[in-house]
Amino acid sequence: MAIVFTITDAGRAALIDPDNNGTNAVVIAEVELGSGRYAPTKEQTELQSPIKRVDTIAGQAVSDDTLHVTVQDETGDAYQVGEIGLFTETGVLFAVYSQDEWIIEKAAPVTLLLATDLIIESLDVSSITFGDAAFLNPPASETVQGVVEIATQDEVDAGTDRRRAIVPRNLKAFIDKVLKAYATVKQLTDHAASRDHPGATTSAQGMVELATYGETQDGKDNARAVTPAALNSRTSTTSRTGLVEMSTDSEALSGESDSVVPSVKQVRAAYGQYGLGATEVPRIDGGEGIAPCQFFYSSVNIDGLSWPIGLNISRSADGKRDVQLLIQSLGAIPRALIRSRDTIDPAAPFVSAELWHTRNMGSGSNLDADKLDGEHGSYYRDASNLNTGTVASARMAGASTNAKGAIEIATVDESKEGKDSNRAVTPEGLIAGINQFGLGATSGVDAQSLNNVSRAGFYAINSSNNDPNIINDVRYCSMLAIPRYGDVRFLYLGSFYEEPRMWIQSKSSTGGYGNTREVWHTGNMGSGSNLDAGKLEGQRASYYRDAGNINAGTLASERMFGATTSKKGAIEIATDAETATGSDGNRAATPSGVKAAINQFGLGTSSPPPTNSVDLLLGAASQFTAGSGGNAGDGWFEGYGPAMVMSRNALNTIVINGRGNRLAFKGSNNNADAWASSIWNELWHTGNMGGGSGLDADKLDGQHGSYYRDAGNLNAGTVSENRLPWASETARGILRRASDAEALDGSNVHGVPSAKQVRDAYQQYGLGLSGGQILNSLSKITGPGLYGIDSGNNDSNIPSECRYASALALQRYGDTRLAYVGNNGTEPRMWLQTTYNGTWGSTREVWHTGNMGSGSNLDADKLDGEHGSYYRDAGNLNTGTLSRSRLSGSYNINIDGKSDDSNKLGGQPTSYYRDAGNLNSGTLPVSRLGTGSSERSWVLDRIADADEYVVGTYAFLYYEGQVTTASRISGSRLTATSVAQDSNGDLKLTNTGRTMSGTWQACGGGDTVNRVRVATLFRRVS
Repeated sequence: MAIVFTITDAGRAALIDPDNNGTNAVVIAEVELGSGRYAPTKEQTELQSPIKRVDTIAGQAVSDDTLHVTVQDETGDAYQVGEIGLFTETGVLFAVYSQDEWIIEKAAPVTLLLATDLIIESLDVSSITFGDAAFLNPPASETVQGVVEIATQDEVDAGTDRRRAIVPRNLKAFIDKVLKAYATVKQLTDHAASRDHPGATTSAQGMVELATYGETQDGKDNARAVTPAALNSRTSTTSRTGLVEMSTDSEALSGESDSVVPSVKQVRAAYGQYGLGATEVPRIDGGEGIAPCQFFYSSVNIDGLSWPIGLNISRSADGKRDVQLLIQSLGAIPRALIRSRDTIDPAAPFVSAELWHTRNMGSGSNLDADKLDGEHGSYYRDASNLNTGTVASARMAGASTNAKGAIEIATVDESKEGKDSNRAVTPEGLIAGINQFGLGATSGVDAQSLNNVSRAGFYAINSSNNDPNIINDVRYCSMLAIPRYGDVRFLYLGSFYEEPRMWIQSKSSTGGYGNTREVWHTGNMGSGSNLDAGKLEGQRASYYRDAGNINAGTLASERMFGATTSKKGAIEIATDAETATGSDGNRAATPSGVKAAINQFGLGTSSPPPTNSVDLLLGAASQFTAGSGGNAGDGWFEGYGPAMVMSRNALNTIVINGRGNRLAFKGSNNNADAWASSIWNELWHTGNMGGGSGLDADKLDGQHGSYYRDAGNLNAGTVSENRLPWASETARGILRRASDAEALDGSNVHGVPSAKQVRDAYQQYGLGLSGGQILNSLSKITGPGLYGIDSGNNDSNIPSECRYASALALQRYGDTRLAYVGNNGTEPRMWLQTTYNGTWGSTREVWHTGNMGSGSNLDADKLDGEHGSYYRDAGNLNTGTLSRSRLSGSYNINIDGKSDDSNKLGGQPTSYYRDAGNLNSGTLPVSRLGTGSSERSWVLDRIADADEYVVGTYAFLYYEGQVTTASRISGSRLTATSVAQDSNGDLKLTNTGRTMSGTWQACGGGDTVNRVRVATLFRRVS
């Protein structure tokens, strides 16, 4: 591949000497790769989007205008190259190349090797050299060693190509043709012995003299003919053409002889022994014991790959640096692994890593890219790098979190769904979004089927509901749905006339429904209630006292951090005076403050500040003003006419004044004298234009009116609100801020609520408030929500024990269900209450593990699943002894057996059962073992009698690497030892090579010594 580089001005200056009569020596030291794609220019001094510089380059001049360059990158970086720059050793961008398509792409585990011919236009490249590197592969020539293309048979026969090399097969075919021609010459020679013939030429037959062996070897004589024997003497060398000997199959496979030439079939067999070019590569199960560079396949799984095909690459023949690329040949999703040894030991296990491709990347793949399109993740998190968008309806840029702009209104359905982040929610949509979960509605969302309930919210169960998962008792209830990790929990609140009732139910993430369980309180306990007081929803009280299980509520306002330019938060309101001076950057301006700040310069007011004389305006700040009623002296600034002042600095003021239907301006020209001598300049309008006025109304700044009617030509300022359409569900436009009332009731479709108004909308139902919406009367409950009961309320429907409680209100078809949550000290309490046809029923306390027990008035229908009659039946007693005080009268006792056996159990005295030797099952507790030497000997004897290397036994084992006391190591990485006595009589541990099984715990620590394994005492634990 040849690339035409653009020489930069800086590169040309570095190459050409100052006198323009020669060239300087230039050393190309680095190649910089970038992701930009464009048309390069000679004015460039750097790449547009650089990725990295590579100094592992090599190059040399292969012709007057061509450099052959090789670039190598062995790092784990991944990138796409769209631009290449050559940098000199002094850091100058010498030449640059870029194109619209990617030049080359590099994946993380792959080495980049780019070899190309660089054509340097209009310059002699002989003075350009490269840094020292040994991997250059330039095209071969008469003077340059390098890569060469094989000549075809036609090119060999023609003998005119000077760039291609001859292979033995083509050379033999050529020699055969020569020998055939020789036979013809011989016939001519024999014929010449009998008669006289003219000499042979290239165009005519005739007599010819035979060449000697020396002439044949020299190969320069064009007048003599070569004999077969002479031709046979012309053998091929590295510097001349000639005949070669064909190699044997074994010589071709070993590749050790340089005096013979293999056939094409032998070359293929030589490569094929390593799997190259073979229809089936060699089978080497497990991928061990492979040649340094070889293809193979395995019939057994390798690191989870089924029937993998692999390539083994090694830097040395001993396998110390083996690297393998494995590709799974079976399976719907292709997989590939690269693996290498974690040490230089060729027997060490391989460590593998999976490779990413288009079929296993994406969500859930755990692929963590360093860059995307050459950029880090922080680049895409920076909103200033967004470079697309449009202007209003067709021309306005869309609004974002950090820029003003037009925005479409979300439909009510989109507001409910809450997935579209590019549309604005109106108060109507906000309230609809709240209502879809039952908040702010007189009745919860109608739950047609529990299968349709997947989000948290307040629902109503229709009486005609036929969902088999909904029991009959809850068909007139309000329901609260709470999802978590795919499971959904349902809380039903209903009533039986004025008596409140509550049920709970759950649905697993797999779609299975649990049983519906009723919640107990003081109004539905007692006989027949089926209350089993063992647990509350299967949980002990400690579960509900664990703050980690709280999954609702919001942060109180005093816990919020202050707002900054990059973070949302709370902010104070600035005074009107602070807004007018514009000095405080940490407070928010109010509409009145903004108005006062504008009014001080005459903006937004019907009575701008008066001025007695136009001369007083010299050096004034830009503002609107008006005459005070006196004559200013020059006929333009008089009466009460309005004026506008534009000031650049203290001595550069322009005044535009209107008197009657005429307008004029006057400038200071940077000094007071010029102000006094300057005259008023009248402005043109419909009242003073026409013949002789000098006004050219055909164009404006040389452009026709059509130019200014094209929104595409707008390049500054903002479009007036009156010129913009209102946003709708189908078109972009403008919106205005909603009032507080509109945000609460959702009445205005063109009003956008602020963050505070959104919070207020939720807080009207108690959401996000530290104490809920405060109530002093139940009649003030307007809808479902969270409330706080005022301690000073005088509502007779609220019992005194609930006056400090929090309350959850649910509504359905006009009826209200309340769940109070309070406390008695640190002990939580809960009550239920409901209305029926507008009348409040009694408050019923809910039982839990903290308020049950003696004195609690909890009247359970069952105890551990049994009615009270069960425990009054003496036949159900199964332990303990009946107290004598519980007996009355006389009883006949029948003892089955002998009287002398009355102090025995199973015919054995108590001493029998105190003898541990009579135990025949179970395990003796540690507390029953003594601490003397006899007990320790017993334990040691047990270990000595145990089978070899079973759980609980100890052994000295070898492990290569750091060993930490108490660390646990797989037996597959441990080998057994044996004890032997050396010539000095010392005992030494020897590695037997036997691999352990199970898991072992180290009883000591240590490390390898000079890469030699060290034995450590281990105990098998599993």
